[in-house]
Amino acid sequence: MQINKKVKFHFFAWIIYIVIFLIVDFLFEQKKYNIFKEFFVFGIEIWIFYSFVNSFFFSKRFIKYSVFLPVLFFTISFGISLLLNYFRNQFALYLGGTWKFTTIELITDTFGFYLQFAIYGTGYLFFKLSYVKMEQIKILEAERLVMENLKLELLNKNELLQKNLLQSENDFLRAQINPHFLYNSLNYFYAETFEALPNVGDSIMMLSDIMRYSLTDFKKTGDKAFLVDEIENIENIIKINKLRFGESLHIDFIVEGVAAGKQIVPMMFITLVENMFKHGDLQDASYPATITCKIDATTQKVTFITLNKRSKKVGDTLGGLGTKNIKKRLELLYGNDFTLDFVEEDIALYKATLIIPFTKTAITQSA
Repeated sequence: MQINKKVKFHFFAWIIYIVIFLIVDFLFEQKKYNIFKEFFVFGIEIWIFYSFVNSFFFSKRFIKYSVFLPVLFFTISFGISLLLNYFRNQFALYLGGTWKFTTIELITDTFGFYLQFAIYGTGYLFFKLSYVKMEQIKILEAERLVMENLKLELLNKNELLQKNLLQSENDFLRAQINPHFLYNSLNYFYAETFEALPNVGDSIMMLSDIMRYSLTDFKKTGDKAFLVDEIENIENIIKINKLRFGESLHIDFIVEGVAAGKQIVPMMFITLVENMFKHGDLQDASYPATITCKIDATTQKVTFITLNKRSKKVGDTLGGLGTKNIKKRLELLYGNDFTLDFVEEDIALYKATLIIPFTKTAITQSA
């Protein structure tokens, strides 16, 4: 067991004191010198020192209860010191001494002893309490610096949060104005161009439907989207891209199972589809892209798979920012009850698989 530092300090301090006074007493007393008597004296001195110091601490603690208690502590301390000094005198006589204390001399000699080491104890208490006070000041100063740094950090964070809040409010207002403005504008363009340019009108209508779906308030349906609407949104994205690229775009969308009456968390598939359009080579007829949506009524899960040829123009797209964001969102919503995999089928093909549970619903789907 490791010895306490305070115990070590006291032990070595007394060793130094005893050695010095043994040497001094030997030099001055020589023939009268008796080491056993010396150690008896040291025992009394050590007792007086610690009994005085502890009486001080006891008095400090118990004085709030009664003034009598501190007086009692010091009286007991002095009384035991007197008794020890009496035994010292008897021991000296036993060793051949000739001076026997009278009662007054015993009390006077003990008082001198007690006063001397009470002064030493007072000095020790002064330095001890001063050291403790200095340590407390250091701790308080360190805590003050920590609190000031924390306060400064909180002020900086608060300022940053206020800036972010203002930016978020501005972004929110822009998001409210711009999409609605675009949606209404697209409806106007559709009405003006459909008769003259049917294909352009169809493209505008599909883009309008995509915009409308992106503005849907899913709180009305328990923060869930109808699976039918999610599939329709994906179909619109595919159709509008086919109109852009014409016959050069090779992509198939396959739905297996019944989508009606089922709901999922919205906008889960769109990231994978956009990733396919962004990083895939969809114009190679020998490697046509496929999107498969499998709805399993037994497991009550939807499996959404995209398979496409990788474009040579981009590097490694596995685990990009969009897919990392969707994974974080999935973890928050489903915990471990989902699967999201990105694999390379071979050198050219890239496959993404998302499996999430669906919920059956009796909520009437809006038109």
